[in-house]
Amino acid sequence: MNNIIKKLLGVFIFLLTLIGVEIYFFYSFLTHGLFVKYGYSLGSLSAFYITIFIFLFIVVFMTVGVIFYGFIKQRKWVRKFSIFFLLWSMLWPIWGILIWSYVLEQIFLLLIYSILIMFLLSSYARDYFKNIFHYGKYTLYKREVILKSGKKLIIYFFSEHVPKSGVPTAMPVGYVVKVNPRSKMPYLEKHHPNVYKYGKYTLYKRIVTLKSGKTLTIYFFSEHKPKSGVPASMPNGYVVEINARSKMPYLKKV
Repeated sequence: MNNIIKKLLGVFIFLLTLIGVEIYFFYSFLTHGLFVKYGYSLGSLSAFYITIFIFLFIVVFMTVGVIFYGFIKQRKWVRKFSIFFLLWSMLWPIWGILIWSYVLEQIFLLLIYSILIMFLLSSYARDYFKNIFHYGKYTLYKREVILKSGKKLIIYFFSEHVPKSGVPTAMPVGYVVKVNPRSKMPYLEKHHPNVYKYGKYTLYKRIVTLKSGKTLTIYFFSEHKPKSGVPASMPNGYVVEINARSKMPYLKKV
């Protein structure tokens, strides 16, 4: 089971448990809990108190709905909001224990609330709300490597499983996802919005250093990503011509 499935399963169990425990709390509260302990019943309440009770009932389940929305949309604020709600909810079983009303049941409810809070404080819940980029079953990771020159370089890579090194990360600015046609593995490629394309060919440029020390910029077309060179925009003063033999496009100075 990969990390993504574990996090989604954990969230699903959390939300399902939260609904279940709130339904059970209201059921026990009205049938044999604090409500009954203090001698109340729905039939004995005035219209004013019934209105207040219904209002509190609606507020609680609207709050649960807000928590659902926050989890589905992966809003970071919902984790702290849920912890605050659960801490408030724990006051009721603590109150029940103090007045000695169905102590084992109240301890059980208190334990469930505690487990839910522990989940929200866990790394699974924290990672769920991080801005981590996923592509299908793959998660994007980044790893910092130090070159022989001492320069630090950040490498981005996709992995279906948790790698030995690297941390999950968000999609870096200026990149797009490509898929290797052979391995079918996704990878990141620098995005060049002004790159020039001619049919299925992309224009690239490569800077070469001559023996004299002078640098020269070479433009060339390629259907696939070359070993060296970067995508380029159309330089001024050039037009596209087609090689009569190879049918490959090339640039010609006007």
